Amino acid sequence: MKKKLLFVIPSLALGGAEKSFVNLLNALDFEKYDAEVFLFVKSGEFLPLLPKQVKLLPISEDFATFSLPFLKSVFTFSKKGRLDLALYRLLFVLANTRARNASVSEQITWKYLKNFFPRIQGNYDLAIGYLEKSSNYFITDRVSASQKIGWIHTDLKALDLDFAFEEKYLKKLDKIITVSENLVDKLQTYFSEIKEKFHCIENINSAKIINELANQPQEAILKNDEAFNIIFVGRLVKEKALHIAIEALELLLKKNINARLYLVGEGNKRPELQKMVQEKNIGEKVVFLGVQSNPYPLVKAADLFLMTSVFEGKSIALEEAKILKKPIVITDFSTASEQITDGKTGLIAEMNALSVAEKIEKLYRDQDFKNEIINNLSQEKLGNEDEIEKLNSILNEKITSPDKIKLKTKLVYSFNRILKKLIKLKILETSESIDLLIHHEFSLARYGDGELNIMMGGNIHFQEYHPDLAKRLKQILLNYNDKTNLKIGIPLAINTVKEYKPVVKKFWNMNMDTGRFHWIKYCGIYKQYLNASLTRCYIDYLDKTKSKLWFENIMLLWKDKKVLIVEGENSKLGVNNSLFSNAKSIDRVVTKSENAWDKYFDLFTDTLSRAGEYDIILASLGPTATILANDIAQKGFRIVDIGHLNLEYNKYIADYGENPGSLILKEETCHSQIICKIL
Repeated sequence: MKKKLLFVIPSLALGGAEKSFVNLLNALDFEKYDAEVFLFVKSGEFLPLLPKQVKLLPISEDFATFSLPFLKSVFTFSKKGRLDLALYRLLFVLANTRARNASVSEQITWKYLKNFFPRIQGNYDLAIGYLEKSSNYFITDRVSASQKIGWIHTDLKALDLDFAFEEKYLKKLDKIITVSENLVDKLQTYFSEIKEKFHCIENINSAKIINELANQPQEAILKNDEAFNIIFVGRLVKEKALHIAIEALELLLKKNINARLYLVGEGNKRPELQKMVQEKNIGEKVVFLGVQSNPYPLVKAADLFLMTSVFEGKSIALEEAKILKKPIVITDFSTASEQITDGKTGLIAEMNALSVAEKIEKLYRDQDFKNEIINNLSQEKLGNEDEIEKLNSILNEKITSPDKIKLKTKLVYSFNRILKKLIKLKILETSESIDLLIHHEFSLARYGDGELNIMMGGNIHFQEYHPDLAKRLKQILLNYNDKTNLKIGIPLAINTVKEYKPVVKKFWNMNMDTGRFHWIKYCGIYKQYLNASLTRCYIDYLDKTKSKLWFENIMLLWKDKKVLIVEGENSKLGVNNSLFSNAKSIDRVVTKSENAWDKYFDLFTDTLSRAGEYDIILASLGPTATILANDIAQKGFRIVDIGHLNLEYNKYIADYGENPGSLILKEETCHSQIICKIL
């Protein structure tokens, strides 16, 4: 029996997601599936490309009325007696004015917008929202289906949207598809509670179809005047940063390079870009071709494909340019290296005009290198029609009933709550933990919820999962000997949250409902631990009267001592406060603020080579600091993982002020203390 599918997407206007949607539908096996499509607006250049087997559902008449100019829309609804919809139209406008950007607008106006759409009637096996935000909200609120799948094509962080709002809807989906493994990792970091829902299916490109279309006659053609033709295909919007492309072209022209830039597509930045071209007096060298239903002959005829985006999910236009064996220059957006091997299948430039111009000039002047790029592209397997098999696998998975999922979740929660009553780990309280460090020459490695998340295969916001990192974190915890000079800290919240603020209690209770078993498994019940949260000694507490003493005692660790700080380059511990004012001297080794584990070998080697020159080493590098503290302590040197202490102290002095006469560390002094950069 065929499965009944419903796909939802706002329109089929020219865009990467819309193109990949049409490619996906054309790759579906219609002997296995009945497919229906609901569009918010029945329009777009790709509309004629829908397979004939797909049923296009009628659009909403109420939404069509909503889309009229505001006053006309309100008047029409009122005339029909739909005062409720007239009110929603007004509230939509008012809410829209409060939004800080288009993404947030789409979120906060949805509660009004959804009332203009009917509930889709039909017993669907699967409903698929093919574009982030509204499509996913729609299948959640307006569709009944056995399973619901959302699609995300870009890095949500780059959209600057409200993550709490987005998470509320993503949690209601059964699965969430995104278009690259890099995006899977990012989304799992942003939404760690539902990380198991994310899967990767790349945008589908058919090399056969693209090559056939590239050989068709084209009304718009490139000028035949010996110019070096550079082409961009996509939307003329902020994210594409096309001002960089125009500025790069200007730099090339100043070097007497006969180049011309063709921009294929439309968008709200076109007037601004045209004005920029006019002001630079290079109108003859920049050609706005608008939307082209078949841009492939133009790409094929060009000398170089250019993309200056600030961010991309996985660019379809870029993959198509590779299929057409075009030399490529792109900027270093987060997924750039997933699509281009720098120097082999294209060039990756820094995100500025000078770097882009330099990369283009290299391909312009070095014909042998350009031919090498083309040859390398010829050797690659391009086109990925087989990605449809991943979707088939998901579509044909046996659906676990919501009741079974709820039962499993309830059992996990109940088991961890029983463990809380039966087993207490030996964790010293904050005051005891700090006192132990003050009165002995102990080192400290700290484990928190982030370290456990890495151990369980997840990411955290400044450190992506790495199997070697997870393995080391597990080994150190399992092999811990509490009789040595290295002490390990774990969260006191494993045992109790009685002193925390309500919101913090809620966080830790939810965390321990799934994690307490793992803490007990890795730690055991006989070893003594310090409270890892001793470095979070202010913000989380309901009663903050002890915090002043805690800070004063922690600062005794480095009083009159030579200190080496190992930190991320953006951390700048102690800047604009007096946290380290009592130290004899401070030097710093700085490394990457994100994914510091990538530099661990160099970091450990350098720190070890310097360790004998200092009385104490302080580390603040997330999970990497945990490993570093263990390894340096094993070599006989004192090191303390101080984690979030600087952030806590900044909040403390913001509320209560510094002690009178305190010596405040200036940023320029911090820079002068850096003796090594490992980036």
